[in-house]
Amino acid sequence: MAMTRSGDSPTSIARVLREYCVVRQLNRRPTGINDLPHDVLVLILRDAFSKTRRFFSRTRIYGQENTTEWASRPPYDDRNPEHASAECLASVCPLWREAMSGLSVFWTQLIIWVGTDPTPLSRIRQYLSWSRDHLLEVYVLRRFDPFMEDRAEKGQIKAIFELLLPHVARWKILCMALLHASSLPIPCIDLVGRADNLAELRLDFLVDDAVESIDNLSPPTSNFDTAELETLSMSAVHFREWHVRSFPQRSLPPRLWWLSLTGYASNQAPWSVAELLNTLLTAKQLCVLYLNNVQLDCSHPDPPLARPKRYGWQVDVTFTDMSAEVIAEYNRLLSDPYVEAVSYIRCSIPNGDSLSLRPVNSSYNVTLDQIADPLATLYFLTVVAGPFSYAIAHIYDCDGLCPETLSALATTTRTDDGEVFSCFDLRELHIGGCKRFQSSDLRAMLEARYKAHEATGFATEDDEGYVVTSVRELHVHDCCELDPKDKEWLNKHLESVYWDDWKGGTGPLPF
Repeated sequence: MAMTRSGDSPTSIARVLREYCVVRQLNRRPTGINDLPHDVLVLILRDAFSKTRRFFSRTRIYGQENTTEWASRPPYDDRNPEHASAECLASVCPLWREAMSGLSVFWTQLIIWVGTDPTPLSRIRQYLSWSRDHLLEVYVLRRFDPFMEDRAEKGQIKAIFELLLPHVARWKILCMALLHASSLPIPCIDLVGRADNLAELRLDFLVDDAVESIDNLSPPTSNFDTAELETLSMSAVHFREWHVRSFPQRSLPPRLWWLSLTGYASNQAPWSVAELLNTLLTAKQLCVLYLNNVQLDCSHPDPPLARPKRYGWQVDVTFTDMSAEVIAEYNRLLSDPYVEAVSYIRCSIPNGDSLSLRPVNSSYNVTLDQIADPLATLYFLTVVAGPFSYAIAHIYDCDGLCPETLSALATTTRTDDGEVFSCFDLRELHIGGCKRFQSSDLRAMLEARYKAHEATGFATEDDEGYVVTSVRELHVHDCCELDPKDKEWLNKHLESVYWDDWKGGTGPLPF
């Protein structure tokens, strides 16, 4: 029987398999996959591996909280055969490992485990050898182990990077998900060299124990060159060490468009909002920013910063566990930019006082998530700078969305321009998991805005006399029961309504 070649079509491969099985049946011997010729076995394993990777490249799984645009990775678990990682396939038997060792395409994606049942260093050496000179996608992931000492994780990481660092020029992706921030390697101190092909760097953790004594270290003197870096997620403490404290200060990579910074405590060395923004403004392509529990200093106001001239500050931002004082200072320094989307997750107002705060920046789309304080909910929804207000609002798991908050959205407030509705451009509303209001409260708010819009002849934002627009589309899930009278009104006056399992609405309205 003729042997197959690597370029053979699936049809020819199937024909060879059928012929081989016929021969085995004539010999009346039991057959299995391990009886296949070596090159046929490799073709089958390669096909299984490549199909799995193509499937996961279309699936959004790997990402941060509320991250919808993040290009995902499979939730790697080498014990799950559906994921078909190279190690998953190679661990079936020595014959499969031997067959796969000669094909470098299997080993360009390295999944390295720490914690329970860590990946042996000898196996990592094999991976690096078998991958030859190809670019590498490296994932260093922690299995949960409640009995593992903290210093054991850091020691494992140090040993792993002694093997990985000589191959820094081949890194295309480096993603780490560990328990402790202190176990992560620090750029320009632990991560050094020319990472000229690195496009994605994620240094993520669960326990934020980045030590305060990092400010006692000498500023980084070695280089970690990442000219092609596009996405970056890391501890804010390590980011400051890398890009702010270094001398001369390093600009952010020119292709960087997605940045997530997590954890900077108020008891660490003061880091002003202006210092952070001056660094971020060096990233000319930045589009998406996540700031998670980054306690910045805004006690000494700086003048507004010079923003990029062509389009201004077009960076969608998510603030998580941030103070409204810091958020307001962020907006003031950027001269209250208008962006496509902004999100507030578990953000708070100091001392419950929203009157003394500056407005937040306006955007087309706003998301509020897990905000319990009604004043904070109302502040992030309504105290908006500029001539625009939100067109689309998403409000999830917010106890602050209560009858008083909805009532405020149904009335006007006096400003220098006269009586103005809060969120006067709001036309689409999504609410989920909010338990503090009844359907009658929501209907009263929507009805008041509808009547005000109707009184202007359904004027649009370009018409003279425009005051407010009606909410056209409503989505409510897992909040409260929909009263039949409210259901009737919604069905008659809104273009589309989705309330749990019920769908209604009139279709296009006359505006």
